[in-house]
Amino acid sequence: MKYRSAVIDYIERRFYKDDVGIAFLYCNYKERDTQTAQTLIGSLAQQLVQRYPDVPSGLKVLYDDHSRNRQTPTPPTVPECLQLLKSQIVCCPTTFLVVDALDECDDQTRRELCAQLRNLPGSTHLLITSRHNPELEDQIRPSTRLEIRASNKDIEMYLEDRIENKEHRLNRLAQKDPELRPLVISTILDKAQGMYVTSY
Repeated sequence: MKYRSAVIDYIERRFYKDDVGIAFLYCNYKERDTQTAQTLIGSLAQQLVQRYPDVPSGLKVLYDDHSRNRQTPTPPTVPECLQLLKSQIVCCPTTFLVVDALDECDDQTRRELCAQLRNLPGSTHLLITSRHNPELEDQIRPSTRLEIRASNKDIEMYLEDRIENKEHRLNRLAQKDPELRPLVISTILDKAQGMYVTSY
């Protein structure tokens, strides 16, 4: 995956010697058509399955059920993806699931995903980030809520990185007009005004 969050890097470093399951999702409003409860839960299950060299028997059965006597295999249902996810979670003493920017999913997907995530085994540690959304809080019923604000230094570092990226349009524009770089940074810092997300 091209982009990874600091929390995933931290969890992997902290528990790299332990038998810990780690899976994560990055929700994106541009991918609402493909990011359904079915594909998101399936992605979490897939990441946990890939920890092992051998394909679990449950996955083989699921594959056979959806490919037998069909020219085109059918996708697994939400309950089937959820069952596979739960079967992988119980194989680990501890599992960390991270869902970033859940507010970017459409309402139906978010409601369905939250309903399923609330019913995972007790060994699951779930971290969800989102812009503040009272409806989402009702859906996930968090045990803890933490507001995270971006510092101006963080935002500035992010913007500098984007401008330095030769494949990014900002880089080409900044090359043409040297005064554009500080203008872009100062304008976005002014508009951000302590932009924050909430983690649950």
